[in-house]
Amino acid sequence: LIIQSYSAAGFRIRGADYAGGVLIAGGEVHPVKATSAGQLGYEHFKPLKGLAVTYLILGCGAKSSMPPLTMLRELKDRGIVVEAMSTAAA
Repeated sequence: LIIQSYSAAGFRIRGADYAGGVLIAGGEVHPVKATSAGQLGYEHFKPLKGLAVTYLILGCGAKSSMPPLTMLRELKDRGIVVEAMSTAAA
């Protein structure tokens, strides 16, 4: 899946527009109901369950911000390393 464009409002992926954040995994696009990295929790990453994911690139908006440590620990405990950065860099 190729991200064709993005803005503060959302993403254009494969010709479809998605408002807000998205998780791309397993060949699918999953909308994420969070408006900042600080609002993320492990529940936002349930689509990763059962997938062979070891690395997650997390775009955090105009500039990089730190997601909650509890979420990072939960993902790490499941063998997933998170790299948080600006959305442009991601």
